[in-house]
Amino acid sequence: MNEQQAQKWMSRALDGELNAAEQAELERYLADHPDLLADQAEWRRVGDLLRSEPAQMPTAEAMWADVQRALRVAEPETLPAWSGGRLKWAAAFTGLALVGMGLWAALQPRSSSVSLAQEMSTPVVEWAEAELPGTSTMVYEDAESDTVVIWLMAENGAETPKGS
Repeated sequence: MNEQQAQKWMSRALDGELNAAEQAELERYLADHPDLLADQAEWRRVGDLLRSEPAQMPTAEAMWADVQRALRVAEPETLPAWSGGRLKWAAAFTGLALVGMGLWAALQPRSSSVSLAQEMSTPVVEWAEAELPGTSTMVYEDAESDTVVIWLMAENGAETPKGS
């Protein structure tokens, strides 16, 4: 055993974590090293002193003051300098991709099997802002049944049909 291991075992012994064989080996080592034996006695005295004094819990006001102080001291997080440049490149690439997809779709030949009348007969859903505070409007139009339904979506999620 060396001095460093003896100190670790002394700490474990104070916590009651050594088995009988380890405790005996530590005592034999300490008998030959009076300076470590003095350290062990001092550690016991400090431990007894700490256990004799009850720990004082800080008040809620003191803890809140610590939180507020930490918030004032903390610096706001800043983005790295390179992030703005990458964001601009990503936006430019996305914009070019959307323009390219729009051009590709515009240049594709239309299928003659679907007539304009058939395309118009599919239901159309349109969202619009309502003039009533806290609501939004959805218009549903079904050409087959010749029905138009206007839904007002309230803040609480309730849907109410207002006409047809």
